[in-house]
Amino acid sequence: MPFSPDYEGPLALYQTWKQKGVTWGSNPTDIASFLANQFSGFDLFELLTTLEAVALGRNFEWTAIKIEVMPSGNLRIEHQYDNPDDEEPLILIRTLHHKSPRRASHEEMSLPLRLQRQGLSRRLIGACYKQYKQAKVDLMTVQAGMTGGGYAWARYGFAAVQLTEVQRILDTAAERGIDDTGAIQELREDLANFREQAVGPFPIESWARLPFGEKLLAGTQWEGVLNLRNPAQIQ
Repeated sequence: MPFSPDYEGPLALYQTWKQKGVTWGSNPTDIASFLANQFSGFDLFELLTTLEAVALGRNFEWTAIKIEVMPSGNLRIEHQYDNPDDEEPLILIRTLHHKSPRRASHEEMSLPLRLQRQGLSRRLIGACYKQYKQAKVDLMTVQAGMTGGGYAWARYGFAAVQLTEVQRILDTAAERGIDDTGAIQELREDLANFREQAVGPFPIESWARLPFGEKLLAGTQWEGVLNLRNPAQIQ
């Protein structure tokens, strides 16, 4: 049912989180209405609580959290952690797009070097993913490489949207220390066969499971998509 702005229960929680440092870039009533009407099942406060716990488990607290309804009508959620000892901050930015197909776009996820390879990215993504499933989001998209290693996103099950980007990975394999030209040639043939079928995004996740998968995909950039309606992709 449509959200009623007269319902004060959830709105009191907005004040509680404001006191904890969350910046509400929009009127809380507008944010609550957006979630209730467009993404019913998405528990914003459960997400905030979980991400707070994940941070504390890694001995840090979020420096800034901002949530707002954008002029486009979509909802943007930003988390950031700044530490003067790190070369770069931890940044997690997501946008919920309400037009069909409804999607959650992970526009940025960057981790300082000292926080990498500890399972932190999986915890952060897992917390978001739970809410997407509850809200019956259709797609989760990411620009792999801009938001973390291409290898990691492939391992999470994302498929590559642009075949030209997949081709570039093979063309630059030698630059990443892969000298097995026979194996790369097999991948080229697989990609060529897939291109002829034109059946959708490329299942690059299979490459992540190769013996040299990490070396092949680490540092690569490609547009990724996870179809949350496809059991085969999210298993």
